[in-house]
Amino acid sequence: MAKNKDPAVLFYTSDFLSGTMLMTYEQKGKYITLLCLQRESGHLTEEEMLQICGTKDTKIWAKFVTDDEGKYFNERMEREVERRAAFTESRRRSSQARFTKTTPNAAHDRESGVSYDTSHDTSYDERTIHRVGNENINKNIDKSIDKDTKAIKHKYGLYSNVLLSDEDVTKLQAEFPIDWTDRIERLSEYIASSGKTYKSHLATIRSWAKTEADKPRHDEPKKRYGNFDPNEAFEAALRRSEQLDD
Repeated sequence: MAKNKDPAVLFYTSDFLSGTMLMTYEQKGKYITLLCLQRESGHLTEEEMLQICGTKDTKIWAKFVTDDEGKYFNERMEREVERRAAFTESRRRSSQARFTKTTPNAAHDRESGVSYDTSHDTSYDERTIHRVGNENINKNIDKSIDKDTKAIKHKYGLYSNVLLSDEDVTKLQAEFPIDWTDRIERLSEYIASSGKTYKSHLATIRSWAKTEADKPRHDEPKKRYGNFDPNEAFEAALRRSEQLDD
């Protein structure tokens, strides 16, 4: 993979946190260093991997696959580099389409009405591309994040039928820290047995949790007093009182 002049790449913090939750801080440091090295230099040799990790740490090496030459690379980083390159190229083409030359040595900005003499400036295209591209770069990056986050979902549950993104799992862990895995399994079993489909499995789990919280607790006296039921005790006392009166 050729080295790209663009030094940036989208980094999804929630995905990184959830994907490295079981790593030590030392392992996380080595892992992100390898990701950065791949971004800068391309696929990594085994020697380069060992130079960073010291040993074949399974938790770190499991995050990488090998290409036809036996070099190591992280698939997610590979996709993000390609997305970034495609985004940069689309902005370059869009910027060029917004300008037209009025003379052989001049370029005219349609929006501002200003003409630029480019005969002495060979960096004109690059300069205008960055100027126009930066106007809406934050908006475009936000759209890319939303699109990618919605697209990447993994299968969970006993029957592998509960679809959740890494961000969804992070939210479940925060909202239901004790039994979030049980709630996923319950939904998995229900979908498998009923054949029902849901637009959002995260929303379904949340909806079920709200329904449970709002459900009246008819057995609350028994839970509070064990096997002792205050209503039954009162009725028994009333019957004994009536027997004494007789």
